[in-house]
Amino acid sequence: MKQATDHLDTLIQDIRSQNPKTLAYWRVANEPIYKVLHDFASTDSEHGDSSQLDTLLPQVQTFFDALNVQLSLQESEDADYRAYLKSKSPETATANNTTSSMTTDVSIVFGGKYPADGKTRSISERLITKLSDRKETAVITVSRSNISYDMPINCRHVALQNLDDADASLGSAEFGQILDMAGIEQTQEDGEQGLTLYLTLGQHKGVNPFRRNLQGANNFCVALEKYMESEEDGIRRKDVCKWRVVLTGTDATLPSDYPDSPVELSNNSLQIPSYKILKYNFTYAMSKLGQYFLLIKTVAQLTSRMDIVEEVEPIVAKIRASVDAAGGNGSYSPPENDQESAPSFISMDELDQYSRRSMELEQELQDHLQFAKGISICYTPLHAVPWTQQAIASSGSGNSLSPKAFVLEQVVKRLKNAISIDQAVECHFK
Repeated sequence: MKQATDHLDTLIQDIRSQNPKTLAYWRVANEPIYKVLHDFASTDSEHGDSSQLDTLLPQVQTFFDALNVQLSLQESEDADYRAYLKSKSPETATANNTTSSMTTDVSIVFGGKYPADGKTRSISERLITKLSDRKETAVITVSRSNISYDMPINCRHVALQNLDDADASLGSAEFGQILDMAGIEQTQEDGEQGLTLYLTLGQHKGVNPFRRNLQGANNFCVALEKYMESEEDGIRRKDVCKWRVVLTGTDATLPSDYPDSPVELSNNSLQIPSYKILKYNFTYAMSKLGQYFLLIKTVAQLTSRMDIVEEVEPIVAKIRASVDAAGGNGSYSPPENDQESAPSFISMDELDQYSRRSMELEQELQDHLQFAKGISICYTPLHAVPWTQQAIASSGSGNSLSPKAFVLEQVVKRLKNAISIDQAVECHFK
């Protein structure tokens, strides 16, 4: 069985010999990042039996914690990389992209919590700590977890279990319960109230992840429409506050022909391979695009863009049917016989068209809607858990790699386009 240190050497040698070189070349040339990788590899035979989940998983998560710190430092300290990010994310010309001038600001994060001891391990946790640092912002967080530790005074947490439930009445009621906590008063004098809703719910593993993506977004939309259309003394809530929805996106929804990105870093010409719609992530990408279109439809409804509502209703229906037909199969399968004419079938070309149209419609609705774009691969618990499970299962079935070598392979091969959780969070504020 190949040990982690030997396999790490092989992986890095492969990166250095690649042509063209990718972002991974820049990453592993960074001494602190290399040290984090090497330190994890060098403990392959330490800390007990790494073939046990309860032993290996904490080590993997500690490894991810250290790696994220160094990825973020490299991103922030390299002027060429900062210039590259700026070139990829031009500022949009709308005054409503910021809530800094609002006299009152409430931010609600669906799908996260303030981290214990302030140690952030996921995108949503880092997002919440940044929002909580804004003392003028009241932050409400929602996840399945009950927490008993101290949080910042401007942050409160609610544990709910059914946000993505298949029963829309149950799920939307939970979303509505939280929206009611925002305290948006329906009076003309309170026209400067600001409400930003961050929807970070997104599954690609577990039980029915693709259906749950659509169910969660649908339940949110049902609740949002009811909340914003609520009327008191002739005044609707949507007319007395500056409201905006920010959905955590993924580059997995980019069209399948989206080009790689060239970049000059440390006097090296590199390519950043695009994370995009591919055969292996097809159903996940489709379910995330379903989230996009559900939100587009609801925001268009709330802003009287009935032309958009009419356009996207059949898209939403077809994505729902296709996700239901796929079930737990995440991969794209070319049509067979008359399958192409089936109402539930979506081709790769058709999903590409949906991807492009979602970006255009987001721009039309940008005063009230943003998809957090530019998020490729991040090292979070969403990857730590399945990769650790796969590493243990793989070693037990006679795989040539030790469990830690297996984890390193997953991590190092994705350095070609991986980003830190800090960079992923910044995508929510553009």
